[in-house]
Amino acid sequence: MKRTVVFSAILLTLVIASTGFAQRGNAFNVSAGYVNPTDLKGGMFFGFMFGMVVDDAVNVGLGVDVFHKSYSETSEVASEETEGMSKTTYETSVDYTRTMLPINLLVNVKIPTSPYYGYFIRGGLGYDLLFSKEENYELNKEQSNCFRQKVFI
Repeated sequence: MKRTVVFSAILLTLVIASTGFAQRGNAFNVSAGYVNPTDLKGGMFFGFMFGMVVDDAVNVGLGVDVFHKSYSETSEVASEETEGMSKTTYETSVDYTRTMLPINLLVNVKIPTSPYYGYFIRGGLGYDLLFSKEENYELNKEQSNCFRQKVFI
């Protein structure tokens, strides 16, 4: 809960601070979406991009997205039923915490469909960081890793 409040406060501060930045002819984009990586459980990501406007439909900048997910592996240890009531005991074997932080050099192109609305195409080159923490209660072992990867978006 505390992390969510801190993350929301930082994101809100960036959005408020960026309004002055964007009014000087620079570009600022906020993005949100759903990501479902193959090894992780899916969830929401949030991001932003600071950059410069090339013309009315194109801007170039540096973008950062954040995806954070915590989940556990649990298994049923015991189950009993007495007098119509059932009781089940679960055991948490492993806790996972994953944070993805892609840092990208991006190009945004707007394809107008009307005077006020349009589609955006975004592409670029970047570097993905994955911070992984696993706490295994059965083996009494904790492991933290940082994985890096160059990407093309």
